[in-house]
Amino acid sequence: MSSILVQNIKHTNGTTAATIDTAGVFSSAGHVIQAVTNRDTTATNVTSADTFVDITSSQVTITAKKANSSYLYFATLSAEPDGSATMECYFRFVYTLNSGSTIQHNSTKLIYGQAGRDDHGLVSVTPIYLFDGISTSKGDVLKFFVQYRQSITSSYQFNQDGLTDQPSSTDIFSSVTVQEIAT
Repeated sequence: MSSILVQNIKHTNGTTAATIDTAGVFSSAGHVIQAVTNRDTTATNVTSADTFVDITSSQVTITAKKANSSYLYFATLSAEPDGSATMECYFRFVYTLNSGSTIQHNSTKLIYGQAGRDDHGLVSVTPIYLFDGISTSKGDVLKFFVQYRQSITSSYQFNQDGLTDQPSSTDIFSSVTVQEIAT
């Protein structure tokens, strides 16, 4: 078997198109380096108003393979409102770096929605968000997740099991994937 040993792949004009680091990680700007998925059945019941709450089932942890990458976050979050009135809902995107404090990625941006009353049934929230501009080093551990806030004190439960007509021997879950993208 033959081997080709390279560190950089360059265009004929001399610009580097791709690199292979000492750990064998191949990267080219804009391309996915790795993807991590978390499927979680943890229930979070939000009953307070006007306070952001961590949604446990929205969390995914990834170890950076390159410094200063961007991270594309995809989630499908199952939720069920139990309110007697329609409520205003807000989601914000946060992360921790090496188990540090929670950081809101962009302090001026929220996703807005409305949750219906109890008789409106299950809600599926599917945020897609780009975490970029985060200063990291190779090997840093990042945990990405969403926080939820509502306008009234009513129950809004993520991953609520035991719903009417839920098939037996099934679990309600959320699925989150994060892709590390070379910059």
